[in-house]
Amino acid sequence: MTSLYANRRYFTSIRPGSGNRTLLNVNTATSAFFKPISVTDFERNLEHEEGRPKHYSRRQVERLLRGKVLRIAYERPQLAGKPDPDLDHHRLKVFQNFGQSPPSQIFTNKQTGTKINVQAGYRECGIELKYPNWPHVNVGIPGAKDSKTGGLWIPGELLEIVPNQFVGETLSKTHNSDMMKHALRKPFESVNYIFNEGLYFLEISPDRVKSGMLMLWSR
Repeated sequence: MTSLYANRRYFTSIRPGSGNRTLLNVNTATSAFFKPISVTDFERNLEHEEGRPKHYSRRQVERLLRGKVLRIAYERPQLAGKPDPDLDHHRLKVFQNFGQSPPSQIFTNKQTGTKINVQAGYRECGIELKYPNWPHVNVGIPGAKDSKTGGLWIPGELLEIVPNQFVGETLSKTHNSDMMKHALRKPFESVNYIFNEGLYFLEISPDRVKSGMLMLWSR
């Protein structure tokens, strides 16, 4: 999966054990996460991944990304009297929906009052788009058609998906099959992962388990 990856994580619960012992239940969970790549690369990979047939429509890709945090990946000019737009927290935006391709989307230059398309606007700022025919992204008000209604349109290739965000929507059959192959394992394999990897991430000392101070149980 070139746009997504499977991540194994661990979760715990505490239960009373026999005598004065505490039973720590540790289990694994495998989920799909977004790779930290541009929105355009994300869509291109899903549509043409490893020579497979296209298994996500643009509408499905839009549902996968909706509500996910993106980072503006280019330097923006600072306007007089305005905050620095390139501070980390000002770069973070939320995906709302896809729009038209940059050559098709027209906006009005506030300084000159002239109309110009998005591709030409970025070219004037010294940015030549690599994928001008791929859709740009609204990171402003949901459903807005233009800047007057609160839309903020940025080409997808200039927006990076922020790391460590899990996929909340249903995967395609192909990706779901890939996930199952990665997640399914025999009980002894799960225990081995928990003891040799999970305890470390949970900051639990294996010595406490070995000494019997803490009973480890997994199902």
